[in-house]
Amino acid sequence: MRRPPRQRLLCMYLFVLRCASLLLREEQRGEWWKEWSGELWYVWHATQNASGNFCAQQTAVAAFCRGAFADAFWMRRGAMPLRARLLLREIRAKLGRSGLHLPEVRCNLTSPGGCLLFLAALLASSLLLALHLPDARNAILPSPYRESARTVLIARGGYSDAPFPTVRLEEFRQWRTSTHQYFTDLAFYQPVTKRVHFAPHNTAELRMARGTDNLFALLNSTLVGSRTSGVLDRGGHRELPSLILSQSTWRAHFGSDRSIVGRVVQVAGEDVVVAGIVPDTFWQLPGRMQAWIFYGDRRFESLPGNTRGIVVAHLRASAFSEGSDGSFRMSVPTDAGGYDSFECTSLAQRLQQPFSMFLFALLLAVLSLPATTSLPLGEYPVYRGSKSLPVQLRRWMFLSVKLVLLVPAVYFISLDVAQRTGNFSDLGASLYNPCLPFGIQFPVSFAGCLFAFRWALRDQRRRCPVCLRTLRNPARVGEPSRNFLAWNGTELMCEAGHGLLHVPEIATSWFSTQRWLYLDPSWKSLFPPAAVSAP
Repeated sequence: MRRPPRQRLLCMYLFVLRCASLLLREEQRGEWWKEWSGELWYVWHATQNASGNFCAQQTAVAAFCRGAFADAFWMRRGAMPLRARLLLREIRAKLGRSGLHLPEVRCNLTSPGGCLLFLAALLASSLLLALHLPDARNAILPSPYRESARTVLIARGGYSDAPFPTVRLEEFRQWRTSTHQYFTDLAFYQPVTKRVHFAPHNTAELRMARGTDNLFALLNSTLVGSRTSGVLDRGGHRELPSLILSQSTWRAHFGSDRSIVGRVVQVAGEDVVVAGIVPDTFWQLPGRMQAWIFYGDRRFESLPGNTRGIVVAHLRASAFSEGSDGSFRMSVPTDAGGYDSFECTSLAQRLQQPFSMFLFALLLAVLSLPATTSLPLGEYPVYRGSKSLPVQLRRWMFLSVKLVLLVPAVYFISLDVAQRTGNFSDLGASLYNPCLPFGIQFPVSFAGCLFAFRWALRDQRRRCPVCLRTLRNPARVGEPSRNFLAWNGTELMCEAGHGLLHVPEIATSWFSTQRWLYLDPSWKSLFPPAAVSAP
């Protein structure tokens, strides 16, 4: 037998209240459920007997259910359980008798210490996450290459943002003999994916770079030893290609075996010799590589001329200008009588690009802040106490520390978001893609800085200028009809009794911004002694 529609609605409201009771602690859940269900019965019958339409009656009952959730949230935000409070009080008493005092730490945003602690935790967590992500870590840590300003990446003009290699191998061979006046050395590598047989039943697909032997020597990294610099030492297998493993690949597939160097493994059915291991932070060129394979000059010359890859070059001192931005164009004549344009971008500029984008977004956020929020913090009369100057300095120092913690936190968060969406140096086979991180990191940085500044100003306006606590107990004062005769707005009070904050409802010519009213010492008797004595 089906219940009437009104009874089904009542059961639904009871289910909503049951869900609200689940938010409470187990020892409070039963009493509050009885309280709410009893009040729901009263509200239900009161709305049924009152005159009005059905929608208005159900709106009143739904508003009561929403109030139950508000009560549950306030109960959860209350103090710690009684047993924990008693235990902490006993510990404090024992330490006090022994001459030690346990400081009371509160991690709520209402106190200045809790607010700064929360911002410091946000900054630390975003920094740790950025250091955990490879490309974000490369944007934070200094470059491992000794001459990154003179080391350039060459890409075909008009395709510098393309997610694939653009330089043909035959062009690289020609540049090796015709560009001595500009470059001291050039290297070529091609991103490939090959299956590596580590053991009879241990194989894996690895992303690796197939390049010339002088690639590591050209980078001149501080993280790579002499074993993998210059012409690679193949030991007793000089006719075999060399394989360099990243540290993470070495740990994952070789179990951190230190005797792996010199061992012969198979790559796509071909024998290669493991010649060395490099740290994961070494590779900061386009393409996220797990290994590098080098065939030697003779074997590399046998590859087809239309093989496309990436060219890395080292500029001569005469062709390098200290004042340049690290980017220039190179025109090469073609067989048809025209010219091909190539873009040369230094590694230093490429590695600094995320930070430059953030600085530009920060500048735009600062310029946009006056158009989105009010900058004045309000009218604060001169404090007539004996510590007026320290009080003012502490207030402005608190605002400065909040901004100092927020700006780097937004930078690290933008790096984390851009890295998690796969933007910086790799997107599948993505190589030259400076516009892609700009399209992700820039809006995140701009929005993060803008809303962080707005939050810092709004939080500062709602704090007491003396104790820097968030003001509580809002009260509505005045009537809108008498706005030009008496002030109309919200009054907030400091729990320590330092003063009152008057926030106007409508800005007028005589009351356009919030005003602070200091209370003299005669008001201290109305406030708890613990709040008055708190700093």
